[in-house]
Amino acid sequence: MALFSRHRSFTEKVLAKRRRRRLIGRFILFLLVIAILRSFFVQSYTLRDDTMEPLIAKGDSVLVFPLPLGARTWFGKTPALRNIHRGELVIVDPDPIPSVDRFFYVWDSLARFFTLQRYSPLAQRYGAAKTSPGLYRVIGLPGDKIRRNTTVYEIQSGSGGAYLTEQSLADRPYELKNSLSSEESQAVENLAEVIELGSGEYFVEGDNRKALNGSALWGPIGIERISGRVIIVYWPIKHIDIL
Repeated sequence: MALFSRHRSFTEKVLAKRRRRRLIGRFILFLLVIAILRSFFVQSYTLRDDTMEPLIAKGDSVLVFPLPLGARTWFGKTPALRNIHRGELVIVDPDPIPSVDRFFYVWDSLARFFTLQRYSPLAQRYGAAKTSPGLYRVIGLPGDKIRRNTTVYEIQSGSGGAYLTEQSLADRPYELKNSLSSEESQAVENLAEVIELGSGEYFVEGDNRKALNGSALWGPIGIERISGRVIIVYWPIKHIDIL
């Protein structure tokens, strides 16, 4: 009986406490490494609509590289390391909600991190549509003049010159889903006016032009809302594609 009721010695208690501290320290270090990797180097995003068809289908998952275009951290967004290229795919953050203070955004970031993006206090309070990022293609850069011709944007880059189609100016070719009904064609005629982008303004749009989305719906955006470049479709396996 004495064998099982033996109290631990002072040395055993000290060693046990040290082991607990080491375990806690390793766990915190692990979380810190994951947070740094996710904030600066790689993020996962799953497309929840059909706005990027035919290139990326609803339900496809992509990997995002945040650092070159400015990584978003708990303390703000880091400076961009390079210019945004025309035609590349980016993740666009939703417009900030004025009534939400910075501490709630920090809490939301922590909650999403520890729940593997399954729970968001912001989405719970304001709805996913207002708080979830989106995947779009960069159509226009600062200083561009843009007009829409049915489903294709035409761009006058720089001062003067002819209007050229968005695909001809992009770094790599891409296709559009552009079958419109007569009612939809009538709806986009209101977008025929020229939009001139100011300094630091970008025009983003989905490849599926059957519905209004991106800047066609809410106007040009600043680089502070662009949080990463999409680099690869990794799931499902049959859709793997380097972008």
